[in-house]
Amino acid sequence: MRAGLLFIFMLLRFFTVSAQQKNFVSEGIITLKNNKTTGFEKLYIVGEKVAFKNVATNTQTVYLLADIYQIEDDAQHVIYKNGERQKLAEVVVPEVDDTLFKPRYPEGVYQTKEDFIAKKPSSTEQVRPKGLVGLDKPLLTTIEHACYFFDMADYKFKDVFAISYKGHLYFQVQAILDNRNKTDRAQASDFANGFVRVIMGGDNYLYTEADLSNAWAQGLAYGGVGGTAGGMMARSLVNGKGVVWDIKNKEFNIFKNCKDYNAFIQPLFPEGVQECKKQQANNWQVRKAMEKNK
Repeated sequence: MRAGLLFIFMLLRFFTVSAQQKNFVSEGIITLKNNKTTGFEKLYIVGEKVAFKNVATNTQTVYLLADIYQIEDDAQHVIYKNGERQKLAEVVVPEVDDTLFKPRYPEGVYQTKEDFIAKKPSSTEQVRPKGLVGLDKPLLTTIEHACYFFDMADYKFKDVFAISYKGHLYFQVQAILDNRNKTDRAQASDFANGFVRVIMGGDNYLYTEADLSNAWAQGLAYGGVGGTAGGMMARSLVNGKGVVWDIKNKEFNIFKNCKDYNAFIQPLFPEGVQECKKQQANNWQVRKAMEKNK
């Protein structure tokens, strides 16, 4: 969500650039692949996304090109149709400070934990972030919290520890599971080859969040209940859990549940202890406490 708002903010900044740079469609109609139509004003194509003012709602709106069948201007000239741009050149948006946390790790791929600790990338090859879902993973044009990384030959990165990309640091989920504290047992992920971005950090910890589940409980749901109901139950056990890279102890600590988080934060910051009204900790409160102890 935050990345989407950031994308719109960047476009709004671009809309205010010199009026001489009118590389947009003033008015027209968008037809989606589900046959829904939308009237627009001042439409831009940026990367694999389309941004415009929705005339019906009077709001700035963003669509994926993959969801669009056709774009026509007010004179019924076809600008874009079923994957092919007819005449509108791609707009290059100036880079804007995204305000997200950027740790000081050299750009590149960190194959091992030892490379990461030494802050020496194993490789500085160019990488590309892509979305987690769909057969054809969409190339991401904004900084997302979770993604896959591919090399320029379109091979997915597997079995690496971390990647530093455009100043942002990402841990591979499997690396978190392989290098976790010995008490953090039974954690699993459906996106083990995916990466999650470090949200904040300091001299003591680097903090992120990952969708993890209790492997034992999830296995019981699949095997014990079975069928559609079992699958739904298993997926409901996936939670965005707080994860810290403990710089001193050189390991990850996963906040498996609220009580586990309290055991971690109690000696560091007693004011950060939660009441645990739910099974999982409140991540907004976790972030506030980690900000005090990073």
